[in-house]
Amino acid sequence: MNHIYLYEGPFEKGDKGYPMIKEAARRYALENDLNLDLEQAEIVREEKGKPYFADLPLEFSLTHSGQLWMCLFSQQPCGIDLQQVQPCEYEKIAGRQYTEEERHYVRLWGLTGFLTSGCAKKPFANAQGRAYLLRCRPWLTRTATYAKQSIGKKIIIALRKFPSLTI
Repeated sequence: MNHIYLYEGPFEKGDKGYPMIKEAARRYALENDLNLDLEQAEIVREEKGKPYFADLPLEFSLTHSGQLWMCLFSQQPCGIDLQQVQPCEYEKIAGRQYTEEERHYVRLWGLTGFLTSGCAKKPFANAQGRAYLLRCRPWLTRTATYAKQSIGKKIIIALRKFPSLTI
């Protein structure tokens, strides 16, 4: 089972934020009747910086933006992304990081197209421990991506579904 934990307010980042991840993992374990020793669990980082539990069969993906913190837990690889929408030069970013098909979509739909394309890529990159995917199959199969866009509230939430993983 997969669970997302959301926190709004001030929080620590980097290694100082590990207690918050462990607390959310504790809740996940309790809610799913998992016998996990989170007191002794060690969070380490992959070469590219993605944190993971070194000694637990528990996967997680962490994201934050502004005062929002979000963590997805699963027993399989997972990825999540959260972005506050802020003014940016999205055409330039798309020119560097999007495929030609995605750039065309951005030209047609503007900021909404930019965010939709990003929502399809970023959670998948997060699951792989990458900052972003510069080259990947276009759209990463749109049907496997859920994206909630709320421009007025300035929040984007994206979840990337993986084979054999239900969110």
